[in-house]
Amino acid sequence: MKISVIIPAFNRERFIVPALRSLARQRTDKIDLDIIVVDDGSTDGTAHAVTAFAEDAPFVRLVRKENGGPSSARNAGLKNLLPGTELIAFLDSDDICVDGRFAKEVPLFETDPALGLTYAKLTICSALDDERLEPAEGAKRETLRSVSVTTCLFRRAVLERAGGFDETLIHAEDWDFLIRLFEQDVRYELMDHVAILYRRHPGNMTKLVQKGREYLKKVALKSAFRRSRTHEKKPLPVFFDGSDLRDWDNK
Repeated sequence: MKISVIIPAFNRERFIVPALRSLARQRTDKIDLDIIVVDDGSTDGTAHAVTAFAEDAPFVRLVRKENGGPSSARNAGLKNLLPGTELIAFLDSDDICVDGRFAKEVPLFETDPALGLTYAKLTICSALDDERLEPAEGAKRETLRSVSVTTCLFRRAVLERAGGFDETLIHAEDWDFLIRLFEQDVRYELMDHVAILYRRHPGNMTKLVQKGREYLKKVALKSAFRRSRTHEKKPLPVFFDGSDLRDWDNK
């Protein structure tokens, strides 16, 4: 099955090649990867790094656009899907996709035509080894099921029904997208393996805690309004827990 992986990237020259390498190693006879890097108006060497990598990896494509944020970049990637794409994944440009992830997930879609998405775990790391594509020796880490589209593998038809990412949101766009998707009562499978190594560093948008909370409130209110209009009473699934991260910076 052909999988398109969309990577939004803004000034990620330092991290983009390890991210691409982590995906490239997963290509097999059964895992046909199409990697779309969306350069969201970078002012560093991100585009050059991607172009150089693609010289030996023709399955990597570069899409360039003016800066508009991660939602805009992901939507640009969705607009550039190949006709044969059946499954869609996302990877943040500073993270690592765990080896063998897709080999575990794709067979579920092949055997169950009604399956809409798989939802795996991620490990948050204080440092990653960009050569071995693993957590760095001695790095602080925490594994959990978080709210992140990067841990999901989507069937294309199900993802497209969600309507893309809200470009008015500069935070909590993952929450908004997943809530809209689960409002459709999509069939999903929770996976116990780790799909993503999340790199914790000073540039993470998720460290802007107060701003993030404000946008989470907006997302929750939007969902409540939609559900009230449709008289939807079925509760949304709750299977993620970030409680282990509350004291992360003090560990």
